[in-house]
Amino acid sequence: FSKKADWWRGFSRSWRKFPYIAFTPFANYFTRNLKVKMNSKLSPIISADELRAIYNYDDLVIVDASGGPKARENYSKKHLDQALFADINKDLANVKPNAAEGGRHPLPTADQFSQALGRLGITPGSHVVVYDDMGGANAAARLWWMLKAFGHSKVQGLNGGLLAAEKAGLATS
Repeated sequence: FSKKADWWRGFSRSWRKFPYIAFTPFANYFTRNLKVKMNSKLSPIISADELRAIYNYDDLVIVDASGGPKARENYSKKHLDQALFADINKDLANVKPNAAEGGRHPLPTADQFSQALGRLGITPGSHVVVYDDMGGANAAARLWWMLKAFGHSKVQGLNGGLLAAEKAGLATS
């Protein structure tokens, strides 16, 4: 084995489950609080019926993170009541004019993401439910992951997205 391979073998033993943590400047914070986060009782997924039960909670923030060229237009036509719109290109990415500089949707800086959360009214105490028009498989999953990466514990993805919510009879605007 090369020296590089030997280094990685030793490194991966200690960070086997969470190798990304070692590369963050907050490695100690994440490892210190990892046990608390992993034992959280809040499911990463919420059903439409469960959302209906908490719809009037003061700390609830519902975010439509639908993507695509007509996402804002589709949001204007139909979205869950009280849902706010998160634009994948402006709120969830730091898109450069040249895609060769980071890809189509590189992550925003911490400041940019914090500003987007502020515009959406998301605070550390908010219970955030994200959905999109792809059943949660697109930008909603990205927003869920970004919030979790920032340490937000009360975030859930709506199982089935907008379509499931409509089938369950949740109000739309």
